Amino acid sequence: MHYFFGGNKSFWRDTVSTIIDRSFYEIGYNHWFQWIVKGFVVLVLLSAGGYLVLQFFKKQVSTNKLFLSSLFLIAGISIVSTIIQHHFLGTLYLMDRTVLFLLVLFNLLLVFFINEISKTRKLVAWITHLFAVSVIIHFVLSFNFKYVLEWKLNADTKEMLTDLEKIKEIPKEKNNVSVGIPLMFETDINYYRDIKNLSWLNTVSRSTYTTMLHDYFYLAQKDLAKLNPDSIEIIKTYPITKNVLAKPKYRFRNISAGFDKELYFEKEPVQRFYIESHIEYSPGFTYIINDSIASIKNAVLIFKTKVMTYAIKNSNLSIVVSLQNADGCYLWQNAYIRDYIKEENVWTDVYFSCIVPPEVKAGDELKVYIWNQNKQELFVKSMNLKWLQYQ
Repeated sequence: MHYFFGGNKSFWRDTVSTIIDRSFYEIGYNHWFQWIVKGFVVLVLLSAGGYLVLQFFKKQVSTNKLFLSSLFLIAGISIVSTIIQHHFLGTLYLMDRTVLFLLVLFNLLLVFFINEISKTRKLVAWITHLFAVSVIIHFVLSFNFKYVLEWKLNADTKEMLTDLEKIKEIPKEKNNVSVGIPLMFETDINYYRDIKNLSWLNTVSRSTYTTMLHDYFYLAQKDLAKLNPDSIEIIKTYPITKNVLAKPKYRFRNISAGFDKELYFEKEPVQRFYIESHIEYSPGFTYIINDSIASIKNAVLIFKTKVMTYAIKNSNLSIVVSLQNADGCYLWQNAYIRDYIKEENVWTDVYFSCIVPPEVKAGDELKVYIWNQNKQELFVKSMNLKWLQYQ
């Protein structure tokens, strides 16, 4: 159960209404038709309950009715327990996909209830035929190959990445492209980035704020509305989701290096560092932020390393960038090295950029290293870390 996901209005409004509305699949049926459907659901539940109670008092309960009785009890207990948990334990009412099991129970209850009634009233059986025809018509109207309703906002992500690959302009100082996104797009973009080997695209991370340090943006309409329209240039609006691919309208003119650090391994055997299976953390960079670089809030970290591995498939090593102060770590981002390596036994340049959060202050500690969390193997020839300031 998703304890953080749900509603707190009422069982009818949060659970019943949302699952029925979702079942309409955003088809604009008449308002009265929608209320008729909701009334039909209530009518079936009350009729089935009344029928079973009546049969019980008439002492006409048989083994044939046990399955129908069991379905009604399961549905009833599920509904009542949800309401009780909300009032006594403070749990949220189930919504959307978390309540799909009730939709299955209702359909089973409807079919077996009509089957039971039709034994004595043959005309009632036509209700199931009418219901089946209605469901088929609705299915035809809502069927598509582009998206499922719960994840509709991600329907255009694949197309967006194809478009971006064609038009991308990679900044010389970064060697890759960064895309600003809200949380909902993070998993999907990184998935396509991995399976399509989009090494030109920096690993994306969700952010609570939008900065013009990104090279491009992929935003939903609600996120776009938070930005100053004069600060961005919309490249494309996608028809299904209305999401937009955009870029900053104005670029920073002055770019300077706050620091530029190198790490070579000439003294190691064959002039490279060998991250063996028993080594969890590689050598890396540790830097205490000073006043001169903390004063400029528009900054990007650029990390570059040259690596080689004998096994890409099972490699789970990652680059880690972290910033922490006396209160703890407030930035932790990582990028998997396997996303950049296309061939085994070949030295490969790996790039990762990270936007410095505006809350950085003098005295904070910056760390950048390779994390070997699953105890695998990697050869590292060099590392480079730059702090670029944009003005």
